[in-house]
This record gives sequence, C-alpha cells and structure tokens, in this order.
Amino acid sequence: MELFYNQEIDTNKKEFEFNKHESIHISKVLRKKKGDIVQVTNGSGLSIKVKLIEFNNKYVKGQIITIKKHSLNTNLPHIAISPIKSISRFEWFLEKATEIGVKRITPIICKNTIKKKINLIRFKKIIQSALKQSNQFHIPKIDPPIKYDDFINCKSNGFITHCSIGSRTSIKKIDVGKNPLFLIGPEGDFSLSEIELAKKQNFTPISLGDQRFRTETAAIYVCFQCLK
Repeated sequence: MELFYNQEIDTNKKEFEFNKHESIHISKVLRKKKGDIVQVTNGSGLSIKVKLIEFNNKYVKGQIITIKKHSLNTNLPHIAISPIKSISRFEWFLEKATEIGVKRITPIICKNTIKKKINLIRFKKIIQSALKQSNQFHIPKIDPPIKYDDFINCKSNGFITHCSIGSRTSIKKIDVGKNPLFLIGPEGDFSLSEIELAKKQNFTPISLGDQRFRTETAAIYVCFQCLK
C-alpha cells in the first residue's frame, strides 16, 4: 500500500484532501481509481488509511477509514555527522539511514570538513521520499549545519567514532541505551583536539572494527548496530 507524507492531518475530519503534487502522483502516475486505499503519515507517528472518493484536475479527496498511532523505537540513533566532499554519497547516507531507522541527523562542521555548505531543503525532500519508500511513520529530523565545538559543548554522554591511536571500545560491546548520540567525523577524521573535547563531555570513544569505513558507511554501520 502506497504511503504519502503530509504534516497536516486533521483527525477530527472525515475526509482528507491531497495537495496538488500528491494528487497528480495518485491519478497520473499511480493511476489510482475511486475505491482504492492509500496511507498517509504526518511523520510524527500518526497514520491514516484513506479510501479515494473524488478525483478532479486540482485535487484528489479521500475518506478517512482508519487512524493509527505508531510508537517510536527509542534505540534509534541521533547521528551527528560531518558533511563530505561527495554530496551524492552524503545524500545516499540520508536515504539509507532513513530506511534503516534514524531519529535525528545533525551535520557538524569539523576542522577537517571539506564541504561546509549543504542544501537543507533538498536533504529534507530526500528524507521524505525515503520515509515513504520504506513505509515508516516517524520522519528523522535534520538540523542546519553547526560548528563541532558549538554542538559538542551542549551535549554529553554519547559516542565518538575515530581512527586515532588511543583506547576505544568496540561498538559490539557497548550498551547504546535509549536515544543514543553518535559522532561521525569527516574524511580526514576528527582532530585530536576534537576527540579530547568530546571525551571531556563524557563521550565514549568507540571502534567499528579493524577495517576503515568511509564517513557515510560508518554512519550506516552505526544505524544497523542500534537495531540489535
């Protein structure tokens, strides 16, 4: 069953009207007909099943037949990640992390970050598309970019992945707990001063194994580990 995303769902109404873009997709692309049923989510855990009842050139209207509230998995991580030089690879990360399960994504600008400007509007569209594709009901929040020091100084008790020499705990041996926060560095890794700052804020240095991952691959690996 196709899933649509719309932040505004009024459960006090008996009918739901799709916006122009969604209406065109329903009628022209999916070629839905009266009586067909689709789902809509507001991205905050609420979903409705809608029976299509009216088509015209401007909108599609449906009758709300069921309403459901979906709980959020508290193991889903908050990923604070440096943007990378290849924007297509970073967009791949956004898509796959949404499909696997992630609560929040914060782009952090580190000392070794090369790509410091991002298209937040495009990123949100990619996440929305991935949400619908994977049939999920909680949309990850994506924040505007923030400098690493500014971010880390207002956070504590998370995990930092890095490749520098020093004591690190395997991610397979940690208890991520509820609402875990992970720091993923840029292509050139976190600087030593950034690692030390994180440790002062009670972030635990962790290892993802003997192999060395790309930034976006490391973030996806973390998402998978949080599902266990």
